[in-house]
Amino acid sequence: MAVTTHQSNQLNEPAIKPLVVEHVWRMGQVQLGIDLLYYGSATVPLNQVRYEATEAVNYIVDQHANSVGISFPFYTSGPKANSVYAGQGTPSPAQITQVVEVAKKAKLRVTLRPLLDESDLRPKDWRGSIGPTNTNEWFANYSRFLKPYLKVAQTTGASTFIVGAELSSIESQRQWVGLLRSARLFFHRQLGYSQNYDSFHSDKATPPVDVLGVDYYAPMPLGDNASVAQLVRAMNNWWESVPRRIHIHQVVIDEVGLAAQNGAYKVPYSTNLQTPTNLNVQARWFTAICDVAKTQRLSGLYFWNVPFGGNLSVGSGEAVSIIGRPSSEAIRNCFEKFSS
Repeated sequence: MAVTTHQSNQLNEPAIKPLVVEHVWRMGQVQLGIDLLYYGSATVPLNQVRYEATEAVNYIVDQHANSVGISFPFYTSGPKANSVYAGQGTPSPAQITQVVEVAKKAKLRVTLRPLLDESDLRPKDWRGSIGPTNTNEWFANYSRFLKPYLKVAQTTGASTFIVGAELSSIESQRQWVGLLRSARLFFHRQLGYSQNYDSFHSDKATPPVDVLGVDYYAPMPLGDNASVAQLVRAMNNWWESVPRRIHIHQVVIDEVGLAAQNGAYKVPYSTNLQTPTNLNVQARWFTAICDVAKTQRLSGLYFWNVPFGGNLSVGSGEAVSIIGRPSSEAIRNCFEKFSS
């Protein structure tokens, strides 16, 4: 993801006026969130990072969100590799500190969420199919990577740290116990894990975290003209058939997104279907999942995504973009409904 080149000033604070959440999240309330996706060079000056963070946070606050999930990439060398490292798109701990501080100043609840980048895994593999040749070494390297970001989460007052997301092929590994024990030395609040929708629904073992999240991309066998009511029925059927061991009311949807394209309901995990744009498809999906989250009494939902450093006034051109589209209004309406 390209980094913008704002002409930021030399002050510690950005020139734009920060916004503040109107309805601040409190314990026991639903997390009404948007995912902020941060890909960027670690060499970008901190004052520019703070400026761009303020732009992004202002957009999120203006959507009436009370929470933000800050996702950022880490890397491995291939599907069988044992390496875990900060790559060209990984922000530094100091940069993440700037973003969290801006979000906290705006009174947003903050979750930090590292995501395994898939650029060295494609076209045959994805983050959920990795198979390190030495699992102990992979987890040791991953724990080492996480340490400075866990420290940032603790010192800046983040509420949750997601220790892993969509790592389906290694979710049942015993090494999670040691990694979580180590993580708790540096971060003393809530540790979570984001399970992919199919693993979540199939009752696979998960790391022993405080809160289980799901990245909700469950296919729905519906056409492009399906109504919100039809989507709600299909989604509720999916949620009502999850494994009994899962306490639905404690679950957070850590990601819910959809390409604004024809055919997206049947493959919501696809980021570009090569089909005609259909903005209403995306907006109806978001309206429906909002109703479902309310009916199922979920602990939170985070819409995917706002790009860090991106153009926040118009659609980015990406199929999954929410900027300047009817889906953005659907999100705002959703959060207003919960807040009222």
